[in-house]
Amino acid sequence: MDFRWLFGLGIAALLLCMGVFEKRKYDRYLREGIRVRCKVLNKRKKYGYKRTYYYALVRFEAEGKTIEQEIGYTASIEKEIKEEMRLVYLPGEPEKAIFYEEAKRGGASRQAFIAAFIAFVFVMLSVFFGKWD
Repeated sequence: MDFRWLFGLGIAALLLCMGVFEKRKYDRYLREGIRVRCKVLNKRKKYGYKRTYYYALVRFEAEGKTIEQEIGYTASIEKEIKEEMRLVYLPGEPEKAIFYEEAKRGGASRQAFIAAFIAFVFVMLSVFFGKWD
């Protein structure tokens, strides 16, 4: 008996777990986070292998000090990045601030859920149609 389908099922489960972890992280930012306004000083793109990374240099006030740092974000909010934006950070961790819009959308959790579903469907179709007998 061939158990290669278990590998595919394991990949689907791993992607599903990654999606759940991402979603819980962003839900925590929305539930417990402190929202602040920031000024976007500069935006840049970094091109990687088959992927583009987006960064914004922002300045904001948090916990009594002015912080200037670069924050990464996904392409889904690229068009929404304006001169003034909202950030959210967990208490005591302003250096881990993220864009509020990114937290609302759940970051990359949606892509992980979709990839898990596709992997699961592929494995099930392969098993039922005898590709891995």
